[in-house]
Amino acid sequence: MADVIALAAEPVRMTTTASGFTQDLRLALDVADYDELDLVLSVFEASANLTVKIITGMQCEGELGWVDVDSFSSTGASSASKKNFKNLLRYVRYVVTNGASVTASFTITGVGRRWE
Repeated sequence: MADVIALAAEPVRMTTTASGFTQDLRLALDVADYDELDLVLSVFEASANLTVKIITGMQCEGELGWVDVDSFSSTGASSASKKNFKNLLRYVRYVVTNGASVTASFTITGVGRRWE
């Protein structure tokens, strides 16, 4: 079975500093029903290459316990990158991890798959 999911359905417009930008905890996506995610990072605008990391955790009440799953490779403006993510805990969210400041507009959508 597969369901359409959206980690960032509406275009996210953001400007980061060198320390990066992490999706707010209240927007973490519950993926307990899925064995893996096929996600697409669609970049509409970027002042530099964009690196987006997917992180996972067991709770969404605090920053403690969130670990890296994998990341999309650097992507420039007007591009898309697809990747499969496995070995997830209960929640996922994204982190923009550029080493310098960047202004960007992007979405992260895809399919959650479960093997019954």
